[in-house]
Amino acid sequence: MFFEKKENVFIWQFKSMVNNANVLLCTSTRRGGVSKGEFSSLNLGTNTIDAPNAVGINKNIFFSSLNISDRVIAVPKQIHSSNVLIAEHGGVYSDCDGLITNKRNVCLSIQTADCMPLFLYSEKEHLIGLIHAGWRGAVGGIVKNAINIMIDNFNIDLENINAFIGPCIRQCCYKIKENVASYFPDYYINNDYLNLPEYVKDELINFGVNEGKIEDSELCTSCNKDIFYSYRRDNGRTGRMLSLMMLR
Repeated sequence: MFFEKKENVFIWQFKSMVNNANVLLCTSTRRGGVSKGEFSSLNLGTNTIDAPNAVGINKNIFFSSLNISDRVIAVPKQIHSSNVLIAEHGGVYSDCDGLITNKRNVCLSIQTADCMPLFLYSEKEHLIGLIHAGWRGAVGGIVKNAINIMIDNFNIDLENINAFIGPCIRQCCYKIKENVASYFPDYYINNDYLNLPEYVKDELINFGVNEGKIEDSELCTSCNKDIFYSYRRDNGRTGRMLSLMMLR
């Protein structure tokens, strides 16, 4: 893992991708913004009860630190679904939880505060995907849907896909109820605690992604209160991180 300070903003990145000139891949932390109280400080969540003006300032701070215009940001209206769309330009994409593009300077984004940001990248085909994978999306097949779109629309070779599992809630903290547990094989549950990253990793492998090309941040949002927001840890009164992915 790798944390980089850009101006006053701390940004998390995969160390293996920091110096890749062809793609931006990162997740915000909660450090470097102007929000107060439980939203302190770089809350980027538009669906929170934080002051809208503070969220707007935080977005300006974050995008400016990366030298990105907000006009190129592609924003899915997340609904905890398995829907994935192709993004041709910046703007809002309704009723989906994942975006895919092969366009340069179209910046894919998702909001999270425990759910998994899953980054998909093929350097050879110059193609990226960014997925918001909560438990509902995962069992609903959002990973397969994303890869099928890559195959059907861009003729991608599965051998070329690199997958990156970003900061999310881990089995150490992800206690679930019986109704949720019923969707998962027992293998992924230990004393009512779910290992969602392992489930997603196996979904990728079973679909044909090379295990050696799957990188896991191994960061738990719930454990790291000083770095990340966590919806479960903070009983819903918390901010959101923003994950970004863009071809340069």
